[in-house]
Amino acid sequence: MHPLVRVVSFMAFSLGLSLGQWPELLLGSVVLAGGYWRSGRRLSRQGRRMLARLRWFFLSIAVLYLWFTPGEALLPALGAASPSWPGLLQGLLRAGSLILIVLAVDLLLQLTPRDQMLGALYRLAGLLRPLGVSSERFALRMSLTLEAVGSISLQPEATEPRPAGWRRRLQQMSEALLAQWHRALRAPAQTLEVEILLDEAPPSWQWGLPVFLVAAFWGVGILT
Repeated sequence: MHPLVRVVSFMAFSLGLSLGQWPELLLGSVVLAGGYWRSGRRLSRQGRRMLARLRWFFLSIAVLYLWFTPGEALLPALGAASPSWPGLLQGLLRAGSLILIVLAVDLLLQLTPRDQMLGALYRLAGLLRPLGVSSERFALRMSLTLEAVGSISLQPEATEPRPAGWRRRLQQMSEALLAQWHRALRAPAQTLEVEILLDEAPPSWQWGLPVFLVAAFWGVGILT
């Protein structure tokens, strides 16, 4: 499949999950499982690392939804301090959607080599040229960002003292993420060789996949 179609399909998949509810989450699970099965791939080590590094984000989702969503108390004995049932359900929904999106990123990166990814991003960035955006810079920066996400280390340096408490730990994780992001943005310019898969447009029939994903998520939302 053409890399541009893969990237657009990933965007449609992620949008459908982020805007959906439980039926869309079930549909996304089936689609993603089919994608892994059809490609013969498994969750990579990089994918497992990405999921592990999101554990603090999952914790923040749990806190925000469980204690800040009104509704029936999950633990009535705690009174006003009790989390809510609606918060639990919404927290699980959002965490599940995020997990599926991370798994989709892992599959996309496994199936799409760096030069193909650059080519696809270059084509997409062409839509932003009227706004003065450089396609070459956009494609390169996005590619570097994807690579940085896969290689981010949220562990403190070995020479640093052990953090004193979870607040310090969260601060160090945030600093690590910002450092990786800035490193990607400040990387020196490189020459992009993306013409190898850009001379030919994707076959028309391949666009059926993103169209199917949009229609499927939209249809499930209408029916439910």
